[in-house]
Amino acid sequence: MKIDKHHHIIGKKIYEDLKKTKGQEAEEDKNVSQKKDTFTMSEEAKIIQKYLNEIKDLEGAREEKIKSLTDKIKSGEYKIDTELLAEKMLEIDED
Repeated sequence: MKIDKHHHIIGKKIYEDLKKTKGQEAEEDKNVSQKKDTFTMSEEAKIIQKYLNEIKDLEGAREEKIKSLTDKIKSGEYKIDTELLAEKMLEIDED
């Protein structure tokens, strides 16, 4: 096979075209990476999120109440009304 000047010129053009194409692809990749994703919650999801947050707040309040009662029991400050307790127990037994 004989390699002459024409093959060299054609090879050079192919190389330059490939180089330009790669440059354009890199530029397109840059443009694509600059786009940002967005997120929008539906109304139903917002309502659910609201109730979940309220439940978390209630759980925190419940934990505080339990801790307070536990502390009172340990210190002897918690007094049980035995008559009221007996009445409630009898009400449950009647049902």
